[in-house]
Amino acid sequence: MNLVMNEYKYAENLVNKENLSIEDIGTKPSRTLNILARYYREIGKDDDTIKRLLLDFLQRCLQDNYKESRWIDSVFRQVKYSRKYGLKRVDGIHITKSEIDTIQLVKGKRKQKVLFTLLVIAKYYNAVSESNNNWANTDCRKVFSLANVQMTTQDQGLMINELYRNDLINLSRNVGKPNIQVNFIDDKADVVLTITQLKDLGNEYLLYCGENYVHCERCGAVVRKSRNGKTRYCKNCSEVVNKEKTRERMSRIRKQNV
Repeated sequence: MNLVMNEYKYAENLVNKENLSIEDIGTKPSRTLNILARYYREIGKDDDTIKRLLLDFLQRCLQDNYKESRWIDSVFRQVKYSRKYGLKRVDGIHITKSEIDTIQLVKGKRKQKVLFTLLVIAKYYNAVSESNNNWANTDCRKVFSLANVQMTTQDQGLMINELYRNDLINLSRNVGKPNIQVNFIDDKADVVLTITQLKDLGNEYLLYCGENYVHCERCGAVVRKSRNGKTRYCKNCSEVVNKEKTRERMSRIRKQNV
């Protein structure tokens, strides 16, 4: 599950969605359940009600594959953890011309994509904590995934070290923490781009640079355009849309035959 900028809206969309599927649980169900639990707590639900609502959500997502005994312990944990923090509400991360100019001085698109990703993550954490001070509190593996850059762990380390030597980032002195501090944040310059979701950030940067990418009309993922330039959806959403069209077509046929 990617970082969620506006957890309140994320939870609200899930709560109001008519037809849930297993995809709505996400790749990390505990994160999804935790956001939902915090949402329900924020709107005034008590512990027992939150537990019931979370189990109902899981049942609607999993349908015939739902087994309460498998999920009950996780639900109880997330209800307990939901007391710790409120929901994050970040509607947009503003990127300035000065920041883009600094990134584009760096040679190599992969380094630029990683720097852009670190910048966005750091500004996200600045938005949710006044004391963050430009730290991107995310491990390298996640950073490179969000940057759409595939490299070995060793090469990732070499790139991060190079960015550090060029004074673009600082590294945490705590060996146990992978945090990276971004040195070129400039919120006073003109805004040239606003990020509204924390995924495909490397491709988002390439799209801004005018390369052959487009936003999926359904989920917002940034994907490369096809040769005919008619790309509307990412691969996953394209499959879902085609299935929905097939169901609609079959439904019309059945109605005509009645």
